Amino acid sequence: MRELVAANPFIHDITTDFDNPPAIIAGAGLDRVNPPEYVGSELVRGTEQTVADAQREAFPDIQPMVVNAGLDETREIVREILPAMKMEILDETLMEDGWHIEAAYTSFWYGFVDDFVVRLTPQGSMTRVDVRSKSRVGGSDLGANAKRVKAFFEKLDAATA
Repeated sequence: MRELVAANPFIHDITTDFDNPPAIIAGAGLDRVNPPEYVGSELVRGTEQTVADAQREAFPDIQPMVVNAGLDETREIVREILPAMKMEILDETLMEDGWHIEAAYTSFWYGFVDDFVVRLTPQGSMTRVDVRSKSRVGGSDLGANAKRVKAFFEKLDAATA
C-alpha cells in the first residue's frame, strides 16, 4: 500500500482532454462524495500542483486515441470492451459531436464506484476516443483510474488494429 501511495499523485480524476473533459452526466446524480465536474485546476492536497498538472507528470502516456474505425463501429467495440472490463454501461447518447457512453466500475473488495466516460468523435473515416475515469469517493485512487484508462486503450487498440 505504501508503494502505491508513493508511486501515484493524490488524485482521483483522470482524463484525456484537460480542456473539455468528457462530462459525467448519467452518474452525476448518483450517490457520490466527489462532484461530477472536472477539478483539474484545483491544487493537489499538500502541494502547489494542480490536478491536471499532477496527471500530466505522473501519466504522460494518457492521451486521446484516434482509431482506424468509423464512429458506429468504434461504438460497438466500446460496448463490448466495457462489460468485459467489469463495467456496467449506464447510458449511451448520440450527441451533436458523436457518441457519449457512460459506465460505472465497482471495486470487488470495498465496493467503491468509479465513473468511466467514453466520448467518440468522428475524424473523417476514423474516430477520436477521449475517456475520463473518476472516483465517486476518496481523495486518492492509488492510480486505479489511470490503470483502468490504460487497460481500456490497450483493449481498444487491439480490437481496432
